[in-house]
Amino acid sequence: MNSTHLSTKGTSALAGVFLFCAIILGMIMIGTEHILAEPETVVGIILNAEGLVAMIKRNCPPMVGKWALPGGERWEWETPLAAMEREVWEETGIVVQKSSLLMKEGSIYYFLGYELHRDERFHPDFEVEQFQYMKLQDPRVTEAYPENQNILDKFLLL
Repeated sequence: MNSTHLSTKGTSALAGVFLFCAIILGMIMIGTEHILAEPETVVGIILNAEGLVAMIKRNCPPMVGKWALPGGERWEWETPLAAMEREVWEETGIVVQKSSLLMKEGSIYYFLGYELHRDERFHPDFEVEQFQYMKLQDPRVTEAYPENQNILDKFLLL
């Protein structure tokens, strides 16, 4: 087979590998020098077409083994929105669309977004033990961070 004729499946898999490698390489190259002096956290409340929210079971501190909304720290050069989209993709394989900032509370940005596409080949890694969609009313949605219930109540009228 001619190497210039890759299948669509192979091309998308290759793109995912390149993106993952770029993220890891970027993390190695930057070390901690590009983490904000005052860390900021981004959280994604990501809904699918059925209205279920994307959740991760954490596999690293803090809150190991607890369910949480996807999120993490913003890097210095990222906008909060870009950081949320990156974190959601890294932790769930979801490409987010129609995102909007719900609020900023202290150093935490809360975004609402909708699933455009989820890479079904996504597999949990060192950060994420498991991925699952849940009803917003499921008590596991706020298991790791009970304070998120206030955000859900205020903006999603549960």
